[in-house]
Amino acid sequence: VPIVVSSVGAMGSLVKDDGCGLIVDPEDPVDIERKILMLMNDANLSEEIGRNGYEAVQKKYSWEAVAEQYRAVFRGFSIPSTRDR
Repeated sequence: VPIVVSSVGAMGSLVKDDGCGLIVDPEDPVDIERKILMLMNDANLSEEIGRNGYEAVQKKYSWEAVAEQYRAVFRGFSIPSTRDR
């Protein structure tokens, strides 16, 4: 499912106009209409944006990706061994 978000708030910072979703100006109804109709009238574009968005979310926010981010943080800590006590 393709995403259409406004540039206001968190969604505007998560979705970029890079093929993973469409960003609309919340105060421009013509822009909102144009982008929604663009997706409704172009099944290939709609499918592509939906797929790209799904892949981007999986890459960045899947359990595996989040676990790796935590591992990277914990690698930065120095944990003393029990022999050091």
